[in-house]
Amino acid sequence: MKITNEKKMAQTTKLVLISFFLLIIVGGLLLNLPISNMPGKPHDLLNSLFTATASVCVAGLSTVVAGEQYTLFGHIIMLILIQVGALGFIFIMSTFILITKRKLTLKEQINIGTVLGTPEKLNKIRTLIKRIIKFTFFSELIGAMVLCIRFIPMFGLWKGIGQAIFTSVSSFCNCGYDLLRT
Repeated sequence: MKITNEKKMAQTTKLVLISFFLLIIVGGLLLNLPISNMPGKPHDLLNSLFTATASVCVAGLSTVVAGEQYTLFGHIIMLILIQVGALGFIFIMSTFILITKRKLTLKEQINIGTVLGTPEKLNKIRTLIKRIIKFTFFSELIGAMVLCIRFIPMFGLWKGIGQAIFTSVSSFCNCGYDLLRT
């Protein structure tokens, strides 16, 4: 039985949708944990799910002020959701496969190639993934270093570095969250 390109694209689309849905649910549940929220700040599952959805979809919308509502743990969860949302779940999984040195199956190569828009260049996927990851993290690192110049004097060493990293990742991923109330 021959699988058509449309069928491959439909299967990949379903995989992406299901992955994002599960990511939003897990992210929302993690953001709803008491460890994610500042003591004394009321929180509910609906707001947590909304923040998780906006983070994964890199919309930057929120019903709460992230810098006041969430703890360091909550901010880390948001950063992970933003990064995975911006790069894409299949892309993140393929990066994990590269890190663990596992060989990509043909189906995985086709899925990744379809998501990246290069299904005909399966042999170049590893190189492309490495370049995207290097560029992304290098750009975010440079942004964080530049922001540290301003944030460390404002907030102190560790909080300034944390603010710089969060702002850099959020900005690079075009999400728009910040932890400052400005």
